[in-house]
Amino acid sequence: MEYCNPLNLNYKYQHFGDKAHREGADPTLLLFKGKYYLFVSMSAGFYFSDDLIHWNWHENRNLDMYNYAPDVRQIGEYVYFCASDKGRPCTIWRSRDPLSDQWEKVKIMRKDRGRTAVLRWAESPGAIGYNVRFGVAPDKLYSSYQVYGANHVKILTLNAGQQYCFAVDAFNENGVTGGSLAESDKHRSGQTR
Repeated sequence: MEYCNPLNLNYKYQHFGDKAHREGADPTLLLFKGKYYLFVSMSAGFYFSDDLIHWNWHENRNLDMYNYAPDVRQIGEYVYFCASDKGRPCTIWRSRDPLSDQWEKVKIMRKDRGRTAVLRWAESPGAIGYNVRFGVAPDKLYSSYQVYGANHVKILTLNAGQQYCFAVDAFNENGVTGGSLAESDKHRSGQTR
């Protein structure tokens, strides 16, 4: 018995040296403002459709599109995008209109003269809690909070004038799923986006 992908998509190729490999793994589908968006690994773009039958390709080489396992979520009027960079911290991007190519990096906004950060994140299906890790560099996330029953946390213990990096990992009885990295802005005040 044979099985095939029910979508007849023109898959993209990843290039390593003089070799090319077909790529289309780790799909994430999102319905946003009446359009469907399909993001796949290592593609330098995404597909979009009005009806889930007819798909169009949209190239975007500005996002981290050469990374793996993209995660795309809608929060409010934004699409948020991040993808795995093989164990290195990843940038979180957002856009009000993915087809416009106007994506911006998400920053954590701090208030109370820079000593407080309020983080909010999309809930992860099946998670029983979250580990919020933070520190002064992407490879130095030595402090943490554990959060149950919520998708936000207010951190009151930051040093004024110091930029911080944050990651939110989801966990359940099967283990931990690592989250993407976001950086705070040490000069502005406000709340996380």
